[in-house]
Amino acid sequence: MSPRVLLLLACLLPLPACGEPAAEGVRGERPATTFRVACLNVWAVPLASRDLELRFGRLIPALRALAPDVVCLQEVFLESTRRRLVDGLGDGWTFTPGTAGGLLIASRFGIESSTYTPFPTDGRLRLAERLARKGFLEAVVPTPAGRVRVVTTHLAAEFSEGGARRRQQDELFAALDTRSDLPLLLAGDLNT
Repeated sequence: MSPRVLLLLACLLPLPACGEPAAEGVRGERPATTFRVACLNVWAVPLASRDLELRFGRLIPALRALAPDVVCLQEVFLESTRRRLVDGLGDGWTFTPGTAGGLLIASRFGIESSTYTPFPTDGRLRLAERLARKGFLEAVVPTPAGRVRVVTTHLAAEFSEGGARRRQQDELFAALDTRSDLPLLLAGDLNT
C-alpha cells in the first residue's frame, strides 16, 4: 500500500468532538482543538434509489445524534435532496452551494470558500459513472484551531473499466499536493 493511501486512511479515523479535553503535548505544547466529522454516501440517485423517504427519515435524526461539526456527503445529486438535508440539519450550519458531482460539505464553523473539480471525462466508464460527473469538492473551514482544508470525493466504482479509479486517485492526489499551507481532511466514497 502506498504512503498516500495510508495517509488517506489515517485522515478518515474518527476525531473527538469539540470541547472534549485533549491530552497535553509531549513537551507541554498547547493541545490541538479537535472536531467531529461524519461522512456518508446517502445514495440519493435519481430514478435508482429506493426507500428514499424511509432512509431520509432515519438519516437526518442519525446525523443530528452524531453531533458532527463537519459533514461530507456523496450522491446528493438533486437540489431537492440538498434542500431536505439543509432543512433537516437546521440552523447553525453552512453548506457548500449546489450539488455538482453529488457532493456536499456542511460545517458548523462556516465555510470560507469552496471549489468543485470534476474528474476528466473517461469514455471507458459506464454510462452511470459518466452521468454522475464524479470529482472532488474542496472547502476551507475556519475551525476554532484555525483554517482546515476539507475535501470530499466520490471515486469510480469497482466495476469501472480501464483503471479509471486509479486515474481519479492520481488526479486527486496531484490536486491535494498543490497546497500544503493548511491541514487537510480528506473524506469520501472511495469505492474500494
